Amino acid sequence: MVEILPLELQRNFSLMKELDADAKSTSYSFPNSQGDTDKVMIVIMQDAEDATVEFLTNAPEKTEDERMEMIRGLTKAFTKCVQHSEDKVSLTIQTYDMVSRITSHHR
Repeated sequence: MVEILPLELQRNFSLMKELDADAKSTSYSFPNSQGDTDKVMIVIMQDAEDATVEFLTNAPEKTEDERMEMIRGLTKAFTKCVQHSEDKVSLTIQTYDMVSRITSHHR
């Protein structure tokens, strides 16, 4: 069904799929108590909260440098959440406007 949509709309739907795929493949590193790093997969907007809980739970046992590294990772995660949200909202508004124009031409 998507194939019969105008090319601009097809492109926007493809971009939305790409944004979602990008969101699912983002990872950040946090140092563990032994000093090496654990890869913590953060699926944008779903697991950022889990990373925050992990930080709040484990921060007292960490050195100041380790806590700062965890905070930098959290900052990256939440910055990525905001950027992803802004990109998706912008693309959604643009798509809505296109659909509105197309449907108004067919009335």
